[in-house]
Amino acid sequence: MDWFFGCKLHLIMSQSGKIVSTALSNEHTADIKMIEHLVEGLKTKLYAVRGYISQELKIKFEESRHLV
Repeated sequence: MDWFFGCKLHLIMSQSGKIVSTALSNEHTADIKMIEHLVEGLKTKLYAVRGYISQELKIKFEESRHLV
């Protein structure tokens, strides 16, 4: 049997549906590890699904004026 190693595409979209930021990771990378790469350079509020939220990130983003 062959093995397939998948990948995940992470996106940040604006309220109007425009893609703002993208990142690609392998299937074994935790979603939360990709958020810092995705928000780099953004100057706006951030709303995320629970897979991307941790207390540590919430504090870090609040300090840098992002809201999780």
